[in-house]
Amino acid sequence: MNYTNTAKLAVAAAALSLTACKKSNYEGGNTTILIDNTVAILKELQGSSTALSVTAGIPQEIVGPQGTFLRFYPNSFRDNNGNVITSGNVSIELTEMYKAGDMLKYYTSTTTSAAVLTSGGQVFIKATIGGNEVKVNKYGIGFPTNLTPGTGPRELFFGNTYAKDGMVTWGGSDGVLGTKVLGPGSVSTSSVVLTAGDYYMFDSCTSFNWVGCHHPYSGTGQNITVKVKLANMSFAGNVWSTAFMGLSAQRVATTMYQESFDRETQTLTYKGLAPTGVTQKFMILVPYDKNNWYYYKTEQPITDGMTIEATMTKNSKDEMAATLTAF
Repeated sequence: MNYTNTAKLAVAAAALSLTACKKSNYEGGNTTILIDNTVAILKELQGSSTALSVTAGIPQEIVGPQGTFLRFYPNSFRDNNGNVITSGNVSIELTEMYKAGDMLKYYTSTTTSAAVLTSGGQVFIKATIGGNEVKVNKYGIGFPTNLTPGTGPRELFFGNTYAKDGMVTWGGSDGVLGTKVLGPGSVSTSSVVLTAGDYYMFDSCTSFNWVGCHHPYSGTGQNITVKVKLANMSFAGNVWSTAFMGLSAQRVATTMYQESFDRETQTLTYKGLAPTGVTQKFMILVPYDKNNWYYYKTEQPITDGMTIEATMTKNSKDEMAATLTAF
């Protein structure tokens, strides 16, 4: 997806006009809701990735700021023709997501196409040489357990953005359980000094990009529809928004997509795969422009077909990013 072009389309087409407020930067006269602008708009709330580097052809270990452990072997990297790369500096772009709110900012959902997952963390990894992306044969990866309170087994899952709105969802597990081991100890090269602790370690990870340390959720999950009626606002134009649900203790993060907006009743309708029958966090976000956002959050049992009445609160972009991180 071309995120730059998508963002331009979102600005031109969302036509978000709020009564009693100044004209929105999204005003453009086209009232078509762009479901696939979600990724581009959420990029406004994302932080920077971590830049690391290794030398191809020799064994090396590096650690990300939040503790993600990467172990590269002499044959880890290969070019597009399948040839092992044995020399040269490899730039590693690492994005770590251990909190549910951080997962949601990157529009990832702890679900496969048919099941809800609990998470022990997830990352995005990109490797390049001279600006050209390189492939991987295999490498080791470890996810620190101190950042995710859930316990139990974990397996590797690999993500994709095949969904129509660009949401990251996860394919099936490779079935190999991570080995829970004592971590590498104090690592002075990390911006966060790590003390010895448990990691979920995988010695043979065969993919870059979206990599998750997950396990199927033991509770009930299903595709649900939730409606949200705006109580204190009236949007005269079209509305783009998204909704999030989460179980903090189990590290379940579900992103729901907006299916429709009823202007007459000021009601948003969302659909998605989520846990049911339990109390969980629920939040909706409505961008007014790139620097101002409206949101509503609650914590309550969420059931299929329910309607929630929402009193919206305004945040700046930085405040919204912090609110979502704390979700």
